[in-house]
Amino acid sequence: GGGGGGGGMRVGVVDYASGEAVAGAYVKYWLFGQPEATLTTDARGVAAIPIPTREPMGLELTIGADGYLADRLFWTENRIAPLAAEQTVRLVHGEVIGGVVVDEKGAPVAGAKVTMYGGEGVGSPWRDTPWPSLAWIQNGPAITDAQGRWQSRYPAAPKEVEIGVSGSDFLEKLTPLSGDGAMWKALHDQTLRTTVHPGARLEAIITRADGTPAAGAKVLVSVSPSDFPATADAQGKLTMNNLPAGPVAIAIEAPGQALTEVKTTVAVGKATPLHVRLAPGHTLHGSVVDASGKPVPGIGVSAYSYHGIDTPGWTGKTDAKGEFTWTGAPADGATCGLNVVTSFGPANGILLAPGQENKIERTSTTHVRLTVKEADTGAPLTQARVVEISGPKTSEASRQSPSEGVNAAGEADVWF
Repeated sequence: GGGGGGGGMRVGVVDYASGEAVAGAYVKYWLFGQPEATLTTDARGVAAIPIPTREPMGLELTIGADGYLADRLFWTENRIAPLAAEQTVRLVHGEVIGGVVVDEKGAPVAGAKVTMYGGEGVGSPWRDTPWPSLAWIQNGPAITDAQGRWQSRYPAAPKEVEIGVSGSDFLEKLTPLSGDGAMWKALHDQTLRTTVHPGARLEAIITRADGTPAAGAKVLVSVSPSDFPATADAQGKLTMNNLPAGPVAIAIEAPGQALTEVKTTVAVGKATPLHVRLAPGHTLHGSVVDASGKPVPGIGVSAYSYHGIDTPGWTGKTDAKGEFTWTGAPADGATCGLNVVTSFGPANGILLAPGQENKIERTSTTHVRLTVKEADTGAPLTQARVVEISGPKTSEASRQSPSEGVNAAGEADVWF
């Protein structure tokens, strides 16, 4: 039922296997527009969350206890199921596992990130919600200590599992564990040994057109099928040690400078120096119109590909006249095929270039005016920001537009 509004929500926490109450569990809850708060379950395993008279636009719970894996429930304004007055969370016991990360010489690697990736482990089913349960939640990766050792918790009977070890000075390593009894035993004994290998090293110096350092320049190194982002320091320098050896394509963006593409080859065992002097950016103007030619304001636009490689992704948004401006465009935009993503999806086949009209036509337009209000008082929330996300989240064309502030009445315009 939808009895959550006004009377609060009673959260019962029980053991997944036995069904017995878990006393002393923590229940962290976050209501939209309010600070996060934490409750503790009583002897009956129950915590009561106060809910405003009117249902909140968002509610997120994170529940955990000693010896158990944390679980999460959440509701949003467009939730499938109504906010229930009672909710039962079944926590799964987690086993302590661990291992050690070493380099090729057997020396411990400190500061490595160890992340568990799993698909169909023992779950913690959510009563009253129709969505599939998340099997567990990783509260961030485990980090190796000075001896290269790490510890984590994991379900007792996971199925498809990989351990990912990553860091800034070596290649990421993924180790599948499915069906390997010896590796699972080593995990439980906290002796699983993972050897990582050095990556290729790139040392870059990036300057602006006037010769000054391109501080904060955004760099994206593409090595199919992966992208490696980096940011130049105050001297325009950056060093990357975790690249796969071989040819790489590098896209560089800096404010007021032209999007630049560089190709080189990196190798393990030696540094590849790179000195890039950017050219002045070209100003590119464009507009978005509907099928009748009427300007469409508030549309996010992103140039995400140049000469067929991914870029750090300049983003902009159309103004009240449906127009946008990019001051970092390359000179050959017309021939290189800059691809465009808008907040209504990818605008396939549109090439942006300085000195041309760059008109993007929408075939259909749905205008929605959002009003953001405080749940209890109904007063407009004038500090809220709205972010539009377009395309399937797993799609290369999926992009997030810049956030947009609401007006004095708490309103924001969105076009679909």
